Amino acid sequence: RMAALSRAAKAILMALMAAARPNVARHASRRTVVGGMMSLAASKFRARADTSDEYQSYGSTSGAIKSLIQGLTDVTNAVGGAKIQGNVLENQKSYTPDELLRTIREDFTERNYLWTGKLTASAYDPNCRFTDPTLSFVGVGQFQKNLANLSPVIEAIVDKPITRLFKCELQGEGKIIANWEMDGKFRLPWHPRLKLKGQTLYSFNPENKGGRIFSYDESWRITAGEALKQLITPTA
Repeated sequence: RMAALSRAAKAILMALMAAARPNVARHASRRTVVGGMMSLAASKFRARADTSDEYQSYGSTSGAIKSLIQGLTDVTNAVGGAKIQGNVLENQKSYTPDELLRTIREDFTERNYLWTGKLTASAYDPNCRFTDPTLSFVGVGQFQKNLANLSPVIEAIVDKPITRLFKCELQGEGKIIANWEMDGKFRLPWHPRLKLKGQTLYSFNPENKGGRIFSYDESWRITAGEALKQLITPTA
């Protein structure tokens, strides 16, 4: 992703794979750092089993978890090596609300973008703000960089990742809301499974910036700690 890039679950996944890369000598020091961060994360998340029936946003996540995820995201980008892409304005076009809605639906159903990061960049303003319960940053290029570093890892160790789109519709002027679920089993010794329901609010101005999305706000039905805990919890 642009991040979407870096979701808590994906960041930890990348950290795990960074520790297992075949270039042992080259990345030894990074693996040591990642291993320590993973141990710290595991101890914290095992102790937290809070649940909620409401969607969890960036504001509801503790500063400690945000700092942890930011650190892991920085490590994945350093190890992955992908760069922020060039001027995304070159491929941008103007969108009507219906075209934007159709594009978002296709990103879910045809490109599985929550796992692959293959969203339609031209539908987003270059300075769009992307936010989920663990990260908040500006720039569609940054989102693409984050997911470019994660995609090879997802393909390598997640078995048939899927996204279920329950609803994606216009909500008044300048808003599109999507409700979805990510589901994937990991090819790791303890066989963890990530199953995460969420909602994304896409904000756009039909009269400005080509009708493109200027704010991407993702929230989850579980806390960030619970999402990360799924990655250290064995399943059958």
